[in-house]
Amino acid sequence: MKKILILLFIIMGIIVYGAKNEITVNFEYEPYEANLDPQLSESITAANIIPLLFEGLIKQNENGEPVPGIAEKWERNAEGLVWTFYLREAEWENGDPVTANDFKFAWIRALDSKNAAEYAYMLFPIKGAYEFNVGMGNIEELGIKVIDEKTLEVTLNSPTRYLDSLLTFPVYSPINEKYFNLYKDEYGKDAGKIMSNGAYKLVKWEHSDELVLEKNKNYWNEKEVKTEKIRIKLINDISKSLEAFENNEIAFTVITPELYTEYRKDKRLISYDDGSAWYLEYNLENDFLANKKIRQALTIAIDKEELGSILQAMGKPAYGYVPGFVQGVDKSFRKEAGNTYPHYNSKKAKKLFEEGLKELNFNEAPEITLIFNDQGNNKKIAEYIQGKIKKELGYNLKIKSLPFKERLERMTQKTFEIVLAGWSGDFNDALSYMDIWTTGGGNNHASYSNPKYDELIQIAQTSSDQKARIKAMIEAEKILGDDMPIGMLYFRQKVFLVNPELKNMKFKPVGSEYYLIDAYIE
Repeated sequence: MKKILILLFIIMGIIVYGAKNEITVNFEYEPYEANLDPQLSESITAANIIPLLFEGLIKQNENGEPVPGIAEKWERNAEGLVWTFYLREAEWENGDPVTANDFKFAWIRALDSKNAAEYAYMLFPIKGAYEFNVGMGNIEELGIKVIDEKTLEVTLNSPTRYLDSLLTFPVYSPINEKYFNLYKDEYGKDAGKIMSNGAYKLVKWEHSDELVLEKNKNYWNEKEVKTEKIRIKLINDISKSLEAFENNEIAFTVITPELYTEYRKDKRLISYDDGSAWYLEYNLENDFLANKKIRQALTIAIDKEELGSILQAMGKPAYGYVPGFVQGVDKSFRKEAGNTYPHYNSKKAKKLFEEGLKELNFNEAPEITLIFNDQGNNKKIAEYIQGKIKKELGYNLKIKSLPFKERLERMTQKTFEIVLAGWSGDFNDALSYMDIWTTGGGNNHASYSNPKYDELIQIAQTSSDQKARIKAMIEAEKILGDDMPIGMLYFRQKVFLVNPELKNMKFKPVGSEYYLIDAYIE
């Protein structure tokens, strides 16, 4: 997935009361998105819906971990270059068997440059995929081989130990080729123009209003699906969702930072880690911020524990970059890596700031502005940082609120000095966070470059040894914590009010946000 810099915007989910076999979910609606094609869709709304309709070779469980999907088992050769997937007996909603060719057809379609698939690059670990995508190769050279209807062989450019996690992403979903050819460019854009092999099928779509999903009776694991119907509303008015919750019309609703104080003692309140890391991103093309000691001083002048009083239940202090849910070798990556970023240290911050100015031959620090988008509690966070840096370093940091779109444009064009930014991974592997800071990375807006860091990430990308991969990424995170192209602040949490009658509703830190397969209303 093209990494998406995390916004402080809300993805809402609400469940409406009614028959016990029906759940109504409200996702934040993005009006530019009207496509549930798993290879071509781009929005977060679609990313929450597609896993209900499609199941890939491997899927995510309620914790975001990879588990068997259409592939009941798989194996790798000794070199880790060839993966063989054995498909279970599974059917499309119309009764057609799900075959290995359904995956090959879908993946080639994602790689075909004429389709301009946003996430085609997610398939680039496959041999010949990049070359085919840029017009330098052909289909025959792709490492996607159908052995028989129930066996798919995938050959990689180099060992990709995290392929099982990567395969949970929607772009790897299968497509029923015969059905697709009935609609082609209109596929996935309306009910009756999409074919499901997942837990649910799409039976109604009133654009800009709602979608209705019904249990797919031909889904291989249909007995484990608890609810017969999911109704997806497309509403983004938080005040209306809260009002409906208080009127007992819906079963859960998101709580914004502004509302948290009012509801913080409510027994219906729950919070969960949403998988995003938040930080100050420094533009190293700026002469002042190119000095490591200046970046270190600015970072350790901020007391993350003190910041917690502003974040409340919306975030946890971060002393590393990769969030706590991400798997390591035997434990989580975070536990295995420990702290890689320093704690608040007033005395050291002052010393580093003075030394940085001296190295730069600056008599005084130049004017620098921290930009942030005008949502959530960003303004309070920025004001705290501004005040803390003034107190600790005697430096007048400027702050400026911008609309999200403008902030994103400034980051893309690198016309910023410091930005309050966030990042969420696309799959459950530390590489989904770590690889953005390699030299020349598309989302490396800091313009950070460290050859040793690049070398370690290369190991993580190509080694088939999980211990070697995790060891390399831990060392890389330590480098990040010393070089500080980003100053870590917190790991974000989301907060919801949930009616106790709603059972088995789970929220995930990666992939689709909601795990609805076994949710029901008692």
